[in-house]
Amino acid sequence: MHEDRSSDELMEEAGWTIPGLLQLRCMRTPDLPALWDWLPPDGWVRTSWAEYAQAVSRLVAAFRRLGVQPGDRIGIMAPSGKHWDFAHLAILATGAAAVGLDPHGQDEQVREIARCCDFTGLVLAQPSQLAKFDDSARQKLRFVACLAPDGDPQVLDFQFLLAEAAPEDANWNFARPDLPATIIFTSGTTGEPKGIEYSHRQVCLAVQGILSAFPDVDPTHRLVCWLPLSQLFQRMINLSAIGRGAQTYYVADPRQVMQHIERIAPHLFVGVPRFYEKLYAGMQEAV
Repeated sequence: MHEDRSSDELMEEAGWTIPGLLQLRCMRTPDLPALWDWLPPDGWVRTSWAEYAQAVSRLVAAFRRLGVQPGDRIGIMAPSGKHWDFAHLAILATGAAAVGLDPHGQDEQVREIARCCDFTGLVLAQPSQLAKFDDSARQKLRFVACLAPDGDPQVLDFQFLLAEAAPEDANWNFARPDLPATIIFTSGTTGEPKGIEYSHRQVCLAVQGILSAFPDVDPTHRLVCWLPLSQLFQRMINLSAIGRGAQTYYVADPRQVMQHIERIAPHLFVGVPRFYEKLYAGMQEAV
C-alpha cells in the first residue's frame, strides 16, 4: 500500500503544519489503524486515524475554552502513550507551543524550564507532579489537566476534556507554518538548561527529511514508541508515522520493550546507542 506521493507534496498539502499532517492522513486513510495500546487483559487495542483526529479536535475545543491562545506555551509531563500524542497535536492545533518535560527530571531543571517558558497550562500524569513547579510558575497557570486526577479538585480530568463536544467547524487547525511548535531544552548537565525554539515549518522539514530517507514506509508498517516523548527524537518518529500512515505501538515502560517486541514485530525499530550497547552486552553474557 505504498503511497505514490513525494514528501514535498505531502508537506504542501498539509500546509507545513504538524496538525495539518494529521488532518491530511485522516482524509486519506480514516479507518486504518493508527495507534496501538497494550491494555491487559485485552491485549493490543487500536485507535483509527479518524478516532485520532476526533480526539485531537475535541481537545482543541477544550483547550480553546480554557483560554489557550497562539503563542502560549503548554508543558506535557507524562509517560509515552496515545494521550501524550493527543495532547501534543491539540496544543499545536491551537497555535500554542508544546514543551515536553521529563517526569524523571531533576526538580531544579523542571523549575528552570518553567521559568524560561512561562507556561500557561500543563498536562500531567498525576497531580503530585505539580510539586516539581514552584509557586511563581503555578500562579501563571490557567489550567492543569491530569491523566489520572485521583479525585484532586484542583486539576482537570484529561478524560473529561476528551469528551468535549467536537467543534462544528471541521477545520480545527489554527496553527501556522511559522508559529513556534516546540522548545527543546538541553539536559543541563553543564549549566542551566538552554532552550531552542522550532517552528511548524522547521519540524515539518525534519519530518520531510526522514520520510525521504525511508520512502518504502506505508500504512502496513509497524513502529514502536518506547523512548520518552519528552525528547524530540521519539516525537519525530511518531510524526513521521503520521506522514506515511504507519502504525505506532506504545510501550509506556521502556524496560519492557523487549517483552513486547516479538508481538509487535516492527518493520523499523529506533533506539539510542546506549540501548544497543546494553543489548549486545546481555547477548555476550548469555553466550
